[in-house]
Amino acid sequence: MYNLDLMIQNINKIDRILKESFEKVEIHENAQRSNFYFDVTCQKTVTTENGGTKTYQIKSKILKESINRPNIEWLYASNPDNEKLGWIDRTSTIESFSGDLLDVIYKNRLDESYIRSIKEVFQPINEGAFTDSNPSLLDKLGDIISSCIEVTSIDSQKEVVASPINESLVRKTTIHFNTQDQIPFAKAFELEGKLKDLEGVEYVAFSGKKISVHLD
Repeated sequence: MYNLDLMIQNINKIDRILKESFEKVEIHENAQRSNFYFDVTCQKTVTTENGGTKTYQIKSKILKESINRPNIEWLYASNPDNEKLGWIDRTSTIESFSGDLLDVIYKNRLDESYIRSIKEVFQPINEGAFTDSNPSLLDKLGDIISSCIEVTSIDSQKEVVASPINESLVRKTTIHFNTQDQIPFAKAFELEGKLKDLEGVEYVAFSGKKISVHLD
């Protein structure tokens, strides 16, 4: 017999802890033949090395008869999109269950084909920071650069510098285009020429996956 009050208390505790780390959590009772489970499905969005995001789904099952024990027995699907590929057995405490699920994501303990299938998403380019810049110039810069390499985001930087002509202080704007990949040298040379032909562009600098356009 299950201690129902304790079971409800433990499930609610698991739900609360999971929601501190996952954007979406669903828990349902289920049964397979003579086995009774709590199905737990969680969703987690993580930031990639490229500055994008990937959203993972974790499907797990907590053995109902273990929910009131010091250590709960659970399984997770190696591929949430194809549960027939198999389930992995794990053991955790109620307090460590959420962290152990995160461990599955961060240590790539899911099926490789599932990991490869997750689409990397990049934030849309935010042009709101350029309300006082020349919008047509920004469009032209974006069109030229995007025709050569994928742009993932744009940001701007303003600084006050001394004018080389009369040493008066002037405000300069630099627009940084962050790219998916590092641009090859030959393409960078060609791109620099096209950008410098635009009225309002002083010079262009390339650094890793960033193209900085300095406006005059």
